[in-house]
Amino acid sequence: MLKYRKELNLIILLLITLSFSMIILETDAIECKKELECSFSNQETIIISEHVVKISLLSFQKVIVNETISFINNQSSPLSSLDLWNNHTDRNGMIIEDDLGVLSHEATENLLRINLRSSISSGELGSIYLNYVLEDHFQQVVSESFDYYRFEFISTISYSTLVYEVDVRYVSSLHLYDRPEVLPYFPSTNPPIWSGGYYNIGWKFNNPKIFSIDYLIYLCFKSPKGNLKVRGYVLGALGFLGLGSFVTLWIMRKRQSKIMKKLDDIYLTDDQKLLLKLIAEKGGRTTQKELVNLTGFTKSKVSRNLNPLEQGGFVRKERWGNQYRVYLTDLGKKVIE
Repeated sequence: MLKYRKELNLIILLLITLSFSMIILETDAIECKKELECSFSNQETIIISEHVVKISLLSFQKVIVNETISFINNQSSPLSSLDLWNNHTDRNGMIIEDDLGVLSHEATENLLRINLRSSISSGELGSIYLNYVLEDHFQQVVSESFDYYRFEFISTISYSTLVYEVDVRYVSSLHLYDRPEVLPYFPSTNPPIWSGGYYNIGWKFNNPKIFSIDYLIYLCFKSPKGNLKVRGYVLGALGFLGLGSFVTLWIMRKRQSKIMKKLDDIYLTDDQKLLLKLIAEKGGRTTQKELVNLTGFTKSKVSRNLNPLEQGGFVRKERWGNQYRVYLTDLGKKVIE
């Protein structure tokens, strides 16, 4: 027994340390819940009938998130603003809209206060749309036995919610990590389905618990094999050593490859292609209102389709009075050509 005294002491020390760590984690979770409860005075004053999150994984560096929130004012007095808790502080380019256009908002690290266009009376319905970008959101996980990139999306349920849905789509250049020691995606549901130029996978939660911090989804992807840009530069350098005609041909192909790379990064839906075509037919400049009239789409549908086009560099929007002018960029013209 004396022979193994050191080993036993080490095991006892590890168990004590582990127990202490669990107490700290539990305390942090309780404090987090208290902080959330303080931020929302009465969670029953608003009922979220449906909260749909659509996430587009375009590369390991860029993720586009679109959230649609349909809610009911369940309080006796009119509702003029809406508070939402957002777990992802690395969000950029936040745009919040309703069916008529952009809404103003204030943001702290996690809390978003959205100023509604007009007060929502008791019992009335409302809808808002959040659009933002997560940059460098993937985490690389490396050990002696595996190497992969992990994407996580965490949601804290702020109000009574009937349906919470998360749909993720990712481009074909991203490949799920298929080693047995790591789950490629969680929750483990049906496998991704190829549709519309993307792999699609989704989760649906009915009546999720308020202030739950465990609504986590993740996907794990294989690390990219080599740097394709470096390979392109090497090939370009070899072509430069050849005849001048080959140099010219290489430059033309390089420009085209940049355009195709952009198209690979942001897949264009049929509605987005239609908007680009209509803007081009108007001489490369029109208004968002005119696009509504030409397509028959709602204002919110036109806005939601223009946002990824603007973020991808295909169009440019400018405020013009109480509406927006939309311009076709050089990249957008190349796509039309």
